[in-house]
Amino acid sequence: MSQFRYERKYIIENLSTQKVNLIIKSHPHLFKKKYDARFVNSLYLDSLDYSLYNNHVIGKSDRYKIRVRWYNNLYEEIQKPVLEIKTKNNYLGKKESYNLNKINFHKNLQVEKLNKFIRNSNIPEKVKILNIKPVLINRYLRNYFESADKKYRITVDTNLTYYPILSDKILFTKVHHDKNIVIMELKYGVDADDYASKITNHFPFRTIKSSKYIRGIQITRDVII
Repeated sequence: MSQFRYERKYIIENLSTQKVNLIIKSHPHLFKKKYDARFVNSLYLDSLDYSLYNNHVIGKSDRYKIRVRWYNNLYEEIQKPVLEIKTKNNYLGKKESYNLNKINFHKNLQVEKLNKFIRNSNIPEKVKILNIKPVLINRYLRNYFESADKKYRITVDTNLTYYPILSDKILFTKVHHDKNIVIMELKYGVDADDYASKITNHFPFRTIKSSKYIRGIQITRDVII
């Protein structure tokens, strides 16, 4: 079982990715690039009445998201998709991961086939009883940084795009771009929280509690709901 960690998120507007990366690299805690950048794809799932979305909107302290995640190409035979349950309690978060079978994800994929794939996968009963359905696809380019003492990690997400899903099909033709937005997230263990203010005080950004799922639903809700 994964452990809770702190996750502090920042939405940065009208500032280039290069400038954000420079601010991170100039931090006195000596953040350096950890991995090569890669595209992250997330297929979000919700109940028929969008209860997971609504719990976030009303500000419920204990809330969670369910998504299927894979990396790099959006359309391909996905060899190692992973179903993730992301639990949040204010700034604390943890993630449960479940490996799924491979799936051929393509532009003409029908939602019913996707639903069947998820229902027949080895996922926990607490997910199955929600009667979940696919509601949104999110894609972005992610850069990774780590502090010199390896206690703090930062991710920087750019090129955010959202694809709405109707009852019968995925609307790849209805792509929505989240323009001029950079999402930065600082992540660290509970045991590193006492020093965290010395990390955050050097960033000229304001923390927020919004998520890509909430932003995506709100951006595409004229198509989805």
